[in-house]
Amino acid sequence: MTGFSLPRVMVLATGGTIAGVQHQGSSYSAGQLTAEALLSVLPDMSGVADLSAEQLANVGSQSMTYAIWCDIVHRVAEIVRNDQADAVVITHGTDTMEETAYFLQLALPANLPVILTGAMRPANAWGADGPRNLFDAIRVAAASVSVRNGVSIVMNGHIHDARYVQKIM
Repeated sequence: MTGFSLPRVMVLATGGTIAGVQHQGSSYSAGQLTAEALLSVLPDMSGVADLSAEQLANVGSQSMTYAIWCDIVHRVAEIVRNDQADAVVITHGTDTMEETAYFLQLALPANLPVILTGAMRPANAWGADGPRNLFDAIRVAAASVSVRNGVSIVMNGHIHDARYVQKIM
């Protein structure tokens, strides 16, 4: 009898509020925490996925560029080519997440689940939503391995297709 192999999920961090730190008062700085720091606050995921993480960028969503998009595409292509993961989760700022998700939907092959997630409140804010969103994104990525349905956004307990998602404030 062979052992059960967990899905391999690679977390690629790009910054945003999910990696932001709130200062005294109401201001915050986006993209301050590393991928490892974001994963360190999650509950034990050892029964869900074999996790690895990389920092691709650490910028606020307003500073997302075409060059960073290309870095993401190239890194995901490398992950596929070298069979490094079964699914990818990308942490991202919410202001431009929908644009990045749509671009990735067009630029990446649909044979690898790619899940974007972020947060509306900084990591150290009261009621931070980032840890739950990241936890959910990893679970969806791990479950999506057999489905291979391309790019999605997971936020606030919902799964959104990259083609149809829009941030509304």
